[in-house]
Amino acid sequence: MAYCSTTAILTNLPLLPNTLTAANYSITVDTIELHIRRTDGLINGKCARRYAVPFTTTPPFVRTIAEDITSYYTYRSFFTQDNQNRSEYLEELKEEALKNLDEIMSGDIDLVDTSGSSVPERETQVVDQISSNTEDYQSFFDIDEPTEWGFPDDRKAAVSDDRD
Repeated sequence: MAYCSTTAILTNLPLLPNTLTAANYSITVDTIELHIRRTDGLINGKCARRYAVPFTTTPPFVRTIAEDITSYYTYRSFFTQDNQNRSEYLEELKEEALKNLDEIMSGDIDLVDTSGSSVPERETQVVDQISSNTEDYQSFFDIDEPTEWGFPDDRKAAVSDDRD
């Protein structure tokens, strides 16, 4: 499920190339849909550490961020292909949306649904899913003085056995 719609982007960017003919409309909508998928991937990548993604019901703030980023990518596709046309407004729009995503990821901003209730966070952290064959051993960096640091023989043997 996309976090924003082509209709919202067409409304946000009324100066897109002529969409009165079926051919031009189709090209414009295809371009917008490409950027919607790109934006959804970016949002999912940023929010995956805290929330189960993709969101089944899109939080309003995520919809706003998706519309801003998709509008940026779409506008850039149509008007800045020759690198001559720059829009400070669009650059600021993108940077603000990315900053908001970073704040969501870091926990500075919480997401709420349309009723105002907090969107539940993941029950398990993504980083907890990484395991190691040495996780049961105490780190040797906090044992004795640095000049006494070394690897226990059983740890060396475990690492050697895993290589075979």
